Parts: sequence; C-alpha cells; structure tokens
Amino acid sequence: MKSEIRTTFDLMQACAKKLGGEDVILRMNGCAYEAYDGISYKSESGAIMIDMRSGLDDTASMRILLHELAHVALHVRKMPCTDVALLKPNSIKESLIVTDEVMREEDEANLLMKKWIEWARAYIDLFSDRFSGMENEEAIMWALTNYY
Repeated sequence: MKSEIRTTFDLMQACAKKLGGEDVILRMNGCAYEAYDGISYKSESGAIMIDMRSGLDDTASMRILLHELAHVALHVRKMPCTDVALLKPNSIKESLIVTDEVMREEDEANLLMKKWIEWARAYIDLFSDRFSGMENEEAIMWALTNYY
C-alpha cells in the first residue's frame, strides 16, 4: 500500500476505504450544506459519498473525515439515497433537521471517531519508530489505514 499513497488526499482515501468498510468516494470541494464542514450520504446511484470543505487545517480535516467515516461504518445501511452530490457547495443554507435519532447517531459517530484516534495514538506510542518524521494527523491516519 505504501507505494500507492503519495499525497495526504491519497492517505485520506485509503483510510476511508479501510475504516468505512465500503468503497467511499471522498470529495474535498465543499459541502452542499453551508453549515457543515463534512457530510456523508448515499448518492442516487447508491455510492457512499463524503463531501468535505476544503481549506481546513490538518487536525480539523482528519477529525471530520473520521467522524464521517464513523457514520458510514455505523449507519450506512440506514442512509437514504439523495441527489445532494449534484448540488454546488454551500447551495443549501438551511441546516438539517435535528431529531433525537440524529443526535444519537452524531454521538455514536463521535464516540467511534474518538476510539479510533485513541487506538492510533496508543499504537503510535508503542511503535514510534514506524512513524518517524510524520505529522500527528498523518501518523494517526497511517496507523488506522495500515495497522487497525
């Protein structure tokens, strides 16, 4: 896998494939929903999509990616198909309707994201020589992609 990963985006895609348990299409050109930095959904064709806002710092990008991947891992079968992939970034000004179920799913996704990060940090601490020269976020995604 090492030879296939040349950029941070390549690493993010590899991490998405590993943790999402599905083929995930990752797009960094923004979200249709102006209020969100990231969103996961099924396209009309049934493809699993994650749209993320570009220009975020590395920590925010990693946390948003892992949060959205947690939604995919936990809730993909319940995701309705939508045509949001066809919409331009920031074209929807309203936030999604937040129900008790949505809040529960957000909490579940946050817990799984934190579990993944904690596992990766513990792994990095044990095998620090494998991560020499890597930035924190890169090391976390590398550990999750290759050793989780």
